[in-house]
Amino acid sequence: MGASSGLGAELARLFQEAGHEVGCAARSIEKIGPCKAKALIDVTAPDAPAKLHALVDELGGMDVYVHVSGIGYDNPELSIERELQIIETNALGLARLTATAFNYFKMSNRRGHIVAITSVAGTKGIGGMEAYSASKRFGSTYLQALRQRAVTSGLKIDITDIRPGWTQTPLLKSGERYPLLMNPKRVCRKIFRAINRRKRTAVIDRRWAVLVALWRLLPDSLWRHVKI
Repeated sequence: MGASSGLGAELARLFQEAGHEVGCAARSIEKIGPCKAKALIDVTAPDAPAKLHALVDELGGMDVYVHVSGIGYDNPELSIERELQIIETNALGLARLTATAFNYFKMSNRRGHIVAITSVAGTKGIGGMEAYSASKRFGSTYLQALRQRAVTSGLKIDITDIRPGWTQTPLLKSGERYPLLMNPKRVCRKIFRAINRRKRTAVIDRRWAVLVALWRLLPDSLWRHVKI
């Protein structure tokens, strides 16, 4: 889900190279590369679950659901409209489609794997990225709760939360300098390995894992003075 550009498009390619039958979905279907099946799906639309089920039926089933859909805007004016667009896509969209995938695996009584891309931004509230960091925190918490539901219900559903650091994708503002900026192909290779290992949580990459561990230790009295 979100296979028309950036990490989604590259992950779809890696899955295909590994011999998987891949179904790709996005809001811009004409931008999706070669896949066994394609679907025009807007994660913010009420009909998104039905369209996902149709895509799964076309493929003949689903073993892994990968949710990459997400947006982020430069919003220096703190536009309410833009803040809500981010939340609707990154939080509500993630819940809508990962819950759909979870229920599919539950009802089909088969082992399943749900993967979603959140962000290191979800580990702390970042000024200038208020809706983005909050929506990514929502995503991580939602995945954690789904994981607990799966385990306590005795379901064979693995949940993987992928948290990349800043990656050179269309989400980033052109010309802006970002700390520890990563190459998307390298990031996707690491994500793909984490998926294959069915890791619960994976911060991409090691440098970001160290940085996140450090900044999570900072109390708010100090964090509020930090500029990212």
